[in-house]
Amino acid sequence: MSDELDELEAESESIQEAADAMVELQQDGTLEDLTEAATAVSLLADALDDEMVVEVAGLANELGLVAGSATQPNTIRTLATMMDAMDEADTFENPEKVGMMGTVGKLRDEDVQRGLGFLMEFLGALGRQIERRSEGYKQAEN
Repeated sequence: MSDELDELEAESESIQEAADAMVELQQDGTLEDLTEAATAVSLLADALDDEMVVEVAGLANELGLVAGSATQPNTIRTLATMMDAMDEADTFENPEKVGMMGTVGKLRDEDVQRGLGFLMEFLGALGRQIERRSEGYKQAEN
């Protein structure tokens, strides 16, 4: 009999702790947020039809392939360098306007020359990739 009382007392404490936690969640608004999130997920799940699921799965697969190819050390370094360069340039809002003569003048800058060299190599590689892949894309469209 005392084992049953001990067990009942332990369950009672657990129930009280759970009730206290629910009250706290309700008081700080978290319970309402969780309820709204669950409702949104339920509505989204109901809205998805089989075709949408297949399309999303296909997109996820393609993104996985792209991410997989981006794991090459050189690709990662190149992307990181390009992102850092964008931050460093920080001229998106008001870029300098450069005409023909300004462009020729900028070509004397070693950093610009290095950047152009990279762009020329990249453009060559991009052209080769386009050529290699164009047949595959054409076949996929048919």
